[in-house]
Amino acid sequence: MLITFWGLIQGGLSYLVEYGPNYPLRLHHRGASIDSYKRNKGFIGCTQGYDNWYGRKDPNPNVVVGALVGGPDGDDGFRDERWNYMQTEACTYNIATLVGFLLSCMGWKVMVVCLHINL
Repeated sequence: MLITFWGLIQGGLSYLVEYGPNYPLRLHHRGASIDSYKRNKGFIGCTQGYDNWYGRKDPNPNVVVGALVGGPDGDDGFRDERWNYMQTEACTYNIATLVGFLLSCMGWKVMVVCLHINL
């Protein structure tokens, strides 16, 4: 059921990084897309990261294992490109949905709390 829900959709592509043989390789994620300090001791600030790493077509040098990306577009298409943040960004709101789903599969009661604050 988990595979059907989170899916090996679109030709076997998994939206969960390192889940299955085919997953996104170019996450829109600074830590994943820039060389690690162990390999590159030079300074990499925002400008250097953007100029030297953001536009590269190569897969990210670092893998964010377990990250859940945005997923397919409205037509079930997916472009694994770093600039495509709507589909390739690893976000906490994606993970929160997965955690809620997994907890409900385990029989936990999942409660959604909405706070409305009037200022």
